[in-house]
Amino acid sequence: RNNAQTEGHFNNAILTMGYLSSPLTPVKQPDGSYTPHVTSTDLFDNANPVNMIVNRENRTHVTQLLSNAYVDIEPVKGLHLKSTFNAEIQNTNNYQYVPSYVGGFRAPPPQPASGSYGSAYEINWLNENTLTYDHSFGPHALSLLLGYTVQKDHQDENNTGGSSYPNDDLHDLGAATIFSANTNIQEWTLISYLGRLNYNYKDKYLISAALRSDGSSRFGPENRWSLFPSVSAGWRVSNEGFFPKGGFFSDLKLRASYGVAGNNNIGNYRYIPTISSADYQFNNNFISGTALSSLANNQLGWELSRQADGGLDITMLDGRLSLTVDYYLKHTEDMLQSIAIPSSSGYTGAYTNLGNVENHGWEFAIHSVNMNGAVHWQTDFNISFNRNKVLKLGGGITQILSGDVNTNVTEVGQPIGMFYGYEFLGIFQSDDEIEKYPHQPGTLPGNVKYKDFNGDGQITSADMTIIGNPFPKFTWGMTNALSYKNFDLRIILEGSQGARVMDLYKRFMDNLDGVFNVEKAVQNRWRSAAQPGNGQYASTTGKTALAREVNSRWVKNASYVCLRNITLGYAIKTKLVSEARVYVSGQNLLWLSSYKGSDPDIEYNADNSLAPNVNYTGYPTATMITAGIDFTF
Repeated sequence: RNNAQTEGHFNNAILTMGYLSSPLTPVKQPDGSYTPHVTSTDLFDNANPVNMIVNRENRTHVTQLLSNAYVDIEPVKGLHLKSTFNAEIQNTNNYQYVPSYVGGFRAPPPQPASGSYGSAYEINWLNENTLTYDHSFGPHALSLLLGYTVQKDHQDENNTGGSSYPNDDLHDLGAATIFSANTNIQEWTLISYLGRLNYNYKDKYLISAALRSDGSSRFGPENRWSLFPSVSAGWRVSNEGFFPKGGFFSDLKLRASYGVAGNNNIGNYRYIPTISSADYQFNNNFISGTALSSLANNQLGWELSRQADGGLDITMLDGRLSLTVDYYLKHTEDMLQSIAIPSSSGYTGAYTNLGNVENHGWEFAIHSVNMNGAVHWQTDFNISFNRNKVLKLGGGITQILSGDVNTNVTEVGQPIGMFYGYEFLGIFQSDDEIEKYPHQPGTLPGNVKYKDFNGDGQITSADMTIIGNPFPKFTWGMTNALSYKNFDLRIILEGSQGARVMDLYKRFMDNLDGVFNVEKAVQNRWRSAAQPGNGQYASTTGKTALAREVNSRWVKNASYVCLRNITLGYAIKTKLVSEARVYVSGQNLLWLSSYKGSDPDIEYNADNSLAPNVNYTGYPTATMITAGIDFTF
């Protein structure tokens, strides 16, 4: 893979640099070379982001081997002993080189050339052993399963970086001065014991019960193991004698279940203190040593989710129409989270089990056969409604602030990760308005106006509040599949309604200090009482820093409808092959949304559940057109 650093904030991310750099500087010089500096009067001087994409080397080579094997023995009728072994081996090598004539964010060339070389080896293997017994007697059917599984993952990484290359012709790391070298070795193990019993009576009454015990090396010795029971039942009402035959309804089934699931996705070694290299002064000498880099938590354990489900399946009109309805209630407790702690402790965060969250919602799915003649047309539609609420945080904590600049807050009684900041009320138009409304000292006409939530007559951080919900009211999807003779057509739509996204990149794209390129809309800023602009952008004087605080003006409607895929195919049969199907397919062809960012479902903090739907120059989803041919022999 030839990689380009597109995502992220600063740190030489290409999209950020493209946004913030001057649009006036030409990409290339008259002689065809790349312009090394991109700047305008008073703007920061940046490297040319196009030059960075073209001339930075960042290559990754991956070799991957997947394998699986199994043995299935039936010593007596109905009794199966099965053992499987799966292994994935991956070897990755990454090489990077940044020439001296490339530079970076606020670091235009020439800069010392730098490079790095890294290698990573990973092996993940899984062994599953199950004993299954199936037996039927009269109207009864019984299935029993006992199992033992073990999974292990080992990773070994080495990275070396260097600088001060003698010139840009020698890219080998051996020609550089080595300034960093590190090794990272990690491994984890998961062991499970499990059992399951299924019972079926005349295909009318169905019961299943399961129990598993999982042990994870990611937790402390006292909390590695946990039990996860589950039970489910079904009643096929349509098989009862009283159910009318040949009527509008052809099948009806009621379902209910309850179970406990666990989550151990927190990374390795979080429960023990870790150390890293540290340098310090002692007796006027520079000494290299080590220091603790994270806090220990021997009580770290499984995150548990207890979920109850109820539903029904209905088939109507001899199978031409079917409906599935589900309701679920899920309580997640002892969530695995990283929380901020006072920096006076010597650390900025710690991992812990914290809080209790409730999720509940409805899910509906409809399948219909609309036409079933020469033209066959069927439709699948689903819609989901989910609500989540924090029930408890624990430890005397009333709120958790998350995100790069505390963009999100988690509080009891509210959904997780609500947007957090000032409520934007507009722009102060005059000194009289400033005198009549709470403000910060030094506020001038043309400065931002925020809501005084606590009513103390001034604007401080105490006035920050919930300013938006990142979660949709509902999401939906629809697939239409049509066929006529040798032609087939599939159209997939999806949508989301009611979610909000925070455009955090506006901290810089709306920056009125004059050091960054800005959005075109900033030309409608407040200039004077005679030229008040559109009431959304402050002036370039006074308290411009307050305008860069997280506020409700950055929270946008992220509702959308997306034409996710259209595929058209034509199949023919020949003497050489049983079928040859030619097709053309388009993905992400159309977005219907009022959102003006990249894509409404793009987010920067995708791996942070406490700070969802924050856009920090996320890379947009690509539209793809694919053509191909499938052969079936």
